[in-house]
Parts: sequence; C-alpha cells; structure tokens
Amino acid sequence: MRAADTAMYHSKEAGKGEVHFFSVDMKSTTDAKRALEAEMREALENEQLFLLFQPRQSLSTSKVTGVEALLRWRHPEQGVLLPAAFLADAEENGMIIPFGEWVLEQVCRMLLRLKAAGRAGLPITINSSYREFSQGNYISRIAAKLEEFQLAPASLELDIREEHLLRNPHLNKPVLDQIRRLGVSLAIDDFGAGLTNLRYLQELPMQHLKIARSSVGCICPVTNSGDLVRTLIGIGRSLHLPVVAEGVESLAQQNFLRQNGCDEIQGKQFHEPMSEADLRQLLDAD
Repeated sequence: MRAADTAMYHSKEAGKGEVHFFSVDMKSTTDAKRALEAEMREALENEQLFLLFQPRQSLSTSKVTGVEALLRWRHPEQGVLLPAAFLADAEENGMIIPFGEWVLEQVCRMLLRLKAAGRAGLPITINSSYREFSQGNYISRIAAKLEEFQLAPASLELDIREEHLLRNPHLNKPVLDQIRRLGVSLAIDDFGAGLTNLRYLQELPMQHLKIARSSVGCICPVTNSGDLVRTLIGIGRSLHLPVVAEGVESLAQQNFLRQNGCDEIQGKQFHEPMSEADLRQLLDAD
C-alpha cells in the first residue's frame, strides 16, 4: 500500500494521464520529503524560524513607504536557509499553512510594537501562497488576528505572486474581493516573470504592482536593455497602480527606474534585509 501510494504521488506530480510504477528511487525521494516535513515541524516547535525586514523606498521622496517581512530558517545542520530552499516543499506538503500562521502572528506583534512607538502608519507586507489563500478560513484568520492585536487592516499588506493569481481565476477573485473589503492591502508580486492576463488583472482589487526581480536584473542603461521594465511600468500606469521594483541592486537601475516613472524600489541598493532593531534605527533616521 505504501509503494502504491508513493507511485500515485509521483503520477500526480507529473500531471494528468501519467502512469508510474514504484521504484526504489521513488522511495528514497519520498522518504527525503517526509524527513524534510518532520524537520519543518521541528523548526516551528524549536523556534528555528525568524524574520528579517526589508524596507522599500519612494523614489520621489526617498522616504520609507513600507516593509516586507522575509522568512528565514536557522537550520541546525545547514545554517540559515532562504525561502527558495524550503518554501516550495512547504507548499507541497502543507507546512506552508502553519508557517504562514507563524509569520502572521510575528508580524502582528511587530506592528503592535511599531504602533506603540508612533509608527502606526507603516505597513508590513507578508507573502501569501496559493495554498494559503485557497483555505476556506484564510480571511477569517487574518481578521481575527488583526482584531486580537487591535490593528488597522491597512497596516497589513499581502503579496500574491502573479502566477498564483492566474492559477484559478474563478476562485481567486472572490477571495481577493473579500480581503480587500476587510481593508487589507493587496499587491501583485513577481509581475512580468511569466504569463500575464491583463484583462483579468484589471478586474482585481490591487493596490500595488511589484515588478519581478528577474526583470529588474535585465536593466542595462548602456545597452538600453530596459525595454521590458519600461513596458511593465507603463502597464502599471494604465492599471492606475503604484509600481514597485524589486531586487534593485545598483544605482544605474535606480536611476533608470526613476527616469521611467517607477514609484518605489526595494532591494540591496536601498537596504539589505535587516533585523527589527536595525529597522528601528533606520526609521528613526528616516
């Protein structure tokens, strides 16, 4: 039964109409996935997860306009892991749900501390995966947490990747409408990294459009290779959405974005992800 279940799991991963027979290699892969899931549970129980915060900056005023919470895992054997190393597996095995709940709790606690320090108007962004916002109680969980900490809904922003928005449009739009009615801000994340349905995106209740890091990385003013980003900024303008460029790593990229009407930037050019204490110092200086 375990062998059949393993083969079925691989068939589902491969897509519809696929047939897979059980093999020893399959078992090794499945065992590794189960071990990783167990490690993820231990990460929650043993407080191995932590957050860093990356501010974003207005290109017109140079002020900090918001902060993104970034999840990290202090693995006992592999050191500090970035999200790319484990979030895809967490999405697959369902651990993304308790991970997301932990992040929401920590961010709400930080928002409360910022509120006490007179920084109530600074929103914090968290990333929301497809599996999370597909949960029936997702919106009620967010609403309950905001109520618990007595926080304004606008102090929280959800980043949802464009590919996830397009994955099930008929399901996603009603959910996004409910989130917006709650008062939580919404942003299209990783815009320009894949297929785009502008007609569908135009119908969504979004407040920001965030250009993908991969697109920003192609900017080269010397060779005038920023046409894609220039087009994406134009799309944001046509959708009447403020445009944020992610992954900005050089002054040349920053200047190009400013000259072409981008509203905000986020990346190493402004600031690396930082601890809460360092963020507070930045905000005091700002």
